[in-house]
Amino acid sequence: MTSWDTIDGRLPRTAKLRWGENLSLVLTNHEEFGADYQAWVKELDGWVGGVDVHAENTQRTLSHGLFPAPSLRTGRVLNLEGYLFFGSERDRSIAERFISGVLGDGEFGTLTYRTETMPELTAMVKLDGAIKPTYYDLDTLEFQIPLIAADPFLYGTEQRFVTYPAGSNTGLRYPLFGTTMGGTEGVISFGKPNPNVRAVIQNQGNATAYPKFRAVGNFPSGFKITDAHRRVIEYPVPVFTNSPVEIDTADGSIIQNGYDQSGRASRREWFSIEPGATNSYTIDSFQPGDGHLETIHRDTYL
Repeated sequence: MTSWDTIDGRLPRTAKLRWGENLSLVLTNHEEFGADYQAWVKELDGWVGGVDVHAENTQRTLSHGLFPAPSLRTGRVLNLEGYLFFGSERDRSIAERFISGVLGDGEFGTLTYRTETMPELTAMVKLDGAIKPTYYDLDTLEFQIPLIAADPFLYGTEQRFVTYPAGSNTGLRYPLFGTTMGGTEGVISFGKPNPNVRAVIQNQGNATAYPKFRAVGNFPSGFKITDAHRRVIEYPVPVFTNSPVEIDTADGSIIQNGYDQSGRASRREWFSIEPGATNSYTIDSFQPGDGHLETIHRDTYL
């Protein structure tokens, strides 16, 4: 599809706002002219830019200038604008009540925006003011939905990688000449190692990405995760199938059985992936087990 196929002459783009129990509002600029219902996206202000910075700078008393302090990003301020066209005034009156209730529970929803030149990106948003409807004709509704994202970053589609400790699925099983899982008797097998021992991940965004990990299965004496820069997260605590471990390197949490167990980690060298950079991760078990590691990554943008 080209810009000539869209209602505003711009490249194709789609905005989708989801909240509550399967409620959603989808707007595009490539609707079918003449259809009984059309939902057009006019603009999404703040998706590019929209993020301020805050710093506790101190004015110098004996000279010009400031004592600079590190700057932190604030939330992302957004304004979603669109048009709805209907076949009758009755349909429009139903829709205007629906628009009035967008994110009406005061909780966060998911805003996804995609253009032809950029991947689909997502932000968690909530209302930041009153929804403003405008009427042009009896069958037309224009609206503005002010939003704010507490997290200023935008995230790409989730990518999940599964890896195993080196040597996983190998070793002698006793009794030596017992029946194998394939039903063969009288055979000694040392097993076949799993080739997926390293997750290699590239961050294609323009902001630092922080991966998440999930250790699943049996690690009887715990495990350690190592990245390509020899940073280590070491967790010498038993892990079993019914008690997986979830690690978030963005906030430094290690959750097991619903509780933060980060204090039980013997090494906490949190990982990150700089914009455009690549990192890799391996897991080692301190004692033979049948566990594996799930690495979860999302390209991160500002």
